[in-house]
Amino acid sequence: MSDAYLPTAEIAALKARAALTARVRSFFEQHDYWEVETPLLCRESVIDAHLDPFELILSANNATTSERFFLQTSPEFCMKRLLAAGADRIYQITRAFRKDEAGDRHNPEFSILEWYALDDDLVSQMSFVEALCRELLHPDGLRAKSFLRVTWADAFENVLGIQILELDAAELMEFCLQTIPDAVPSEHAGIDEGWDFWAQLLLCERIEPWLAEQHAVFLYNYPASQAALARLSPEDPRVAERFELYVGGLEICNGYRELLDASVLRERNALENAIRVRQGLSDLPETRHLLAAMEAGLPDCSGVALGLDRLIMLALKRDTIDQVISFPIDRV
Repeated sequence: MSDAYLPTAEIAALKARAALTARVRSFFEQHDYWEVETPLLCRESVIDAHLDPFELILSANNATTSERFFLQTSPEFCMKRLLAAGADRIYQITRAFRKDEAGDRHNPEFSILEWYALDDDLVSQMSFVEALCRELLHPDGLRAKSFLRVTWADAFENVLGIQILELDAAELMEFCLQTIPDAVPSEHAGIDEGWDFWAQLLLCERIEPWLAEQHAVFLYNYPASQAALARLSPEDPRVAERFELYVGGLEICNGYRELLDASVLRERNALENAIRVRQGLSDLPETRHLLAAMEAGLPDCSGVALGLDRLIMLALKRDTIDQVISFPIDRV
């Protein structure tokens, strides 16, 4: 008889996961955050060329015509609407959904821990993330180990000896062709795909192996072209107030000093939709509810989205995500 009906995670691991999740909630409550719930199904979704949401066609409110709805890739939009309505320090443990993400470290449906705080800056949130990790990830082993904080550009300079923000797309392409020729897809060799394409290729091939050698590293001040929903730095408009944490080479979370300017978000949405169309993906509807919240006065805030399954993977010293979730995509 097939054992496909069984969970991929051991029952002991699932019990340990429940205990860790309880500790996460306790940690946030001790730091004066309160828990919220927001919808999984909305008429809008994050407009991102690299995140493809699941789409459903539904009739809502007994309507005679059908509408597009999306399973959320993160609870970001609705949580920011709560901030605009007066919430101050909120967190949520919920499900998120992303197409074409399955493997040892991905599942199309996954658990996400997301939080927002008014008036906190990027440095404060990095310290908060570090404290959370020290609470959950083998505390005895973490006390003697530091969490590095390295700017995105400095990581390239330290590993490759280049000042990447000073290079244009053609120069970066040439550097890739000389440095990592075997990693350049044959259909792209000699073609300028754009600055971000070549920067990401270098990140995957050269920077992430270095990150894997470190204990824990915050990469921060991402290039402005990769700002997503982060604001640009007032000190250097070439970079955005955004960070990611890597632990043992595994990306754990993504944090922003949140963008407040609705007009800038409209511009970024249009750009991301144009990229999606060029890639053969459908364009996504304008984020009118979030834009309205921003225009009404989204307060100064920062936020972090953390992959809870991955954090639990590390806490339980497991190698793959299916060892900490009950039924991954191939078991449902």
